[in-house]
Amino acid sequence: MNAVHYSSTLARDTQDFAPAAWSILFSKVRVYGKHAAMAMISTLVVGGGIGGLSLARELTIRGLPVTVLEKAAQLNPIGAGIIINPNAMRVLERNGLAEALRRDAWPYLMRETCDHRGRLLAVRDYRPLYDSGKLSTGALAHRAQLLETLCRGVPREAVRFGVAVRSIDLVPDRVRLETEDHGVFEADVLVGADGIHSQVRRHAFGEIEPLYMGYRSHRMVTHSARCSRNSLTSGSGAFSHSCVLPMRSSRRKSKRSGSIAGRGEDRSCWVTPSTR
Repeated sequence: MNAVHYSSTLARDTQDFAPAAWSILFSKVRVYGKHAAMAMISTLVVGGGIGGLSLARELTIRGLPVTVLEKAAQLNPIGAGIIINPNAMRVLERNGLAEALRRDAWPYLMRETCDHRGRLLAVRDYRPLYDSGKLSTGALAHRAQLLETLCRGVPREAVRFGVAVRSIDLVPDRVRLETEDHGVFEADVLVGADGIHSQVRRHAFGEIEPLYMGYRSHRMVTHSARCSRNSLTSGSGAFSHSCVLPMRSSRRKSKRSGSIAGRGEDRSCWVTPSTR
């Protein structure tokens, strides 16, 4: 039976929470009557980021075998602050990880919008929607905190660090993957959650060069004793968009994460002298 190739672009539940795309290779799935033989389906996930670990968690709680291959030697605290919006938190509530994440995050209660000079334009208060049960309470956290929560939600033996992919083959009834250290993994389903330069996507669809859309983003993290703990502040100018949100450090002290995104190669006017 030939493999079926397809790519699925997921809805953006939150900034950096859902993967931009998963490339999936199916080998053989047996179907009996109305029900697939789910217990027979094993999954191999290439990429131990937020997308790959999210999928691994969902498969784990359904009792399906899964193995995640990550080329990094360990989880690294890279990135900056992210907004985990209510729809993403609803997913974490359903898979049992919301409480663990909220212990290391600030609740996302309000959003302040400012103009390019920092003057307040509007405030959106989400608390009435949370209190009425219409939305799950959003969260503000460091990307690494979400990644660590997801990793703890998967069996330790299911995640293999320091594993780089060498080749991918479609055998008659399985997907076969060989690693750089000559290890071999086989499964019914292979999922590529390995980023913009995905090897799985390259194998499934050929070489696809990323298309630069003319945007760049600068992110930073700083300590801030006066940081608002429950609010995100955003602002927009002619060519840029800024965002500042609070995070908790490992010692429960406040930190602030900021980002500036905009169009063009050179926007030196984004930065001006300040005495504050």
